[in-house]
Amino acid sequence: IDTIPYDTLYLDTTGLTRDQFQTSGISTGAGVFFSSPKFKVDATLNHKYWRNQNVGMKRDTNEFFLHSNLWLKLGERLTLHNEFYFNLIGATGEIKEHARLNFKMWDNLSLTGQLRFENVYPTPYQRFHTSNYLKWEIQDLEMQQKIQVAGALKWGNKNHVQANVIWTSVNNGRYFIDNQWRQDTLDFVSIGALNIKGAYHLGKFSFYPSATLRFMSSNFSLQPILSTLNRLAYTTTLFKSGKLGFSVGVDVGYESSYNYMAYHEVYDVYQPFQSLDKVPELIQLNAFLALSIDEFRFFVKGENISYLFQDATTRIDPNYPIMPLLLRLGITWDFFN
Repeated sequence: IDTIPYDTLYLDTTGLTRDQFQTSGISTGAGVFFSSPKFKVDATLNHKYWRNQNVGMKRDTNEFFLHSNLWLKLGERLTLHNEFYFNLIGATGEIKEHARLNFKMWDNLSLTGQLRFENVYPTPYQRFHTSNYLKWEIQDLEMQQKIQVAGALKWGNKNHVQANVIWTSVNNGRYFIDNQWRQDTLDFVSIGALNIKGAYHLGKFSFYPSATLRFMSSNFSLQPILSTLNRLAYTTTLFKSGKLGFSVGVDVGYESSYNYMAYHEVYDVYQPFQSLDKVPELIQLNAFLALSIDEFRFFVKGENISYLFQDATTRIDPNYPIMPLLLRLGITWDFFN
């Protein structure tokens, strides 16, 4: 019986070689820092040395880069944070820019937004790797560009509703395909999502709805277009003393059909998988119970109860079926208040 699942062995024919790889590094920097109640900034010039060791083969690089952080407070309700990175030597031209904005318009209405841009080379692990079963090496390094825009609007406090939107576009992306990292397959990928969630409390009942609508380019339709997960809970105290806390609830969810990706067990990554097979529409059902008295708390949760009435052979991956019924138990005891 052939117990080796790969046709080509690169290091030995027994298949017993220990595939060892590690990227280690050390970084130092010097710069300036200024702080005031409404304005803070730090800017540094940095040096980083990294070395990749892979079954006896060693590669290393020295890099010099600029890095800065800026915090700005405009009044009592508006704050801005900006982080910037630019590589001068070693990975020349790499840029990372991340800006975040928080605006509390009223006490019960807030707006957040962020913009992220990256233009970076592959990581050492993505550039070259050798193991007994797989190996790859990118000869001509090309940068990957990613731009991400996100925002959120929240109204309310204890009872609230929140809308989140995020859009990500990747050009010249790196994907694990055919057992190697490649940049010559999916030139441009664009995906986005709109999420609406909230919380509503009425007496001893609590309701937490959440729904997500996704948008994606035709070459990366590997997510459910619609998914939702909603929790209904009842919380009270038992007996006259009211010391025993009691909470019970259910989670009810739904996911629309979608094409799945293939999970690679050896390298713990997902591969875009071109197949006509799809994950069908799925229902999710969970239930939980929690008890508490003083510093002692106990909970039990049944996850994937929906497994009992759905087809157990349904695949979410070429080699993996849907999750079975799970029972989780937990106990905590705080010895100090």
